[in-house]
Amino acid sequence: MDKEIKELLESQINNELQASYNYLGASIYYQLKGLNYFAKLFYEQSLEEHEHAMKIKNYLLDRDQFINLKNIAEAKTDFSNLLEPIEFALNSEKEVTKRISYIYDLSLQKKDYLTAQFLSWFLEEQVEEESQFKNLLDKIKTINDINLAFLILNEKSSNGKS
Repeated sequence: MDKEIKELLESQINNELQASYNYLGASIYYQLKGLNYFAKLFYEQSLEEHEHAMKIKNYLLDRDQFINLKNIAEAKTDFSNLLEPIEFALNSEKEVTKRISYIYDLSLQKKDYLTAQFLSWFLEEQVEEESQFKNLLDKIKTINDINLAFLILNEKSSNGKS
């Protein structure tokens, strides 16, 4: 495997674990606010990001690559307003899409078709990830009162009517 591609995939493991930790922090924030639907949403997203890291780890090991793990930063658990974690999540997912796209393009340039094929799943997943947070933001912003929007969506979604 090309050294640069391997290092980028190692970094992506770190990025996915950082995202998992960040989403756990957002989950804690919403749980403390009594917004259990949003707490659960971010907790599940945290688990999903961890799963993404494990997929990349397993891929590298399947390709007989040694993996160097890096530190992850402290996760924020307090935000200035209810929208901030969702906006942060959308921006984070857009960054992940850029990173995965870059590694995918590099894989094609270096004729590492196995890695390109592996990453195609992640690219499809990113469409879903970005859409989820964008749609949530759009729903919230359609109601002029942000706090009311969160309460309505929390109750509606908690009752399984979303």
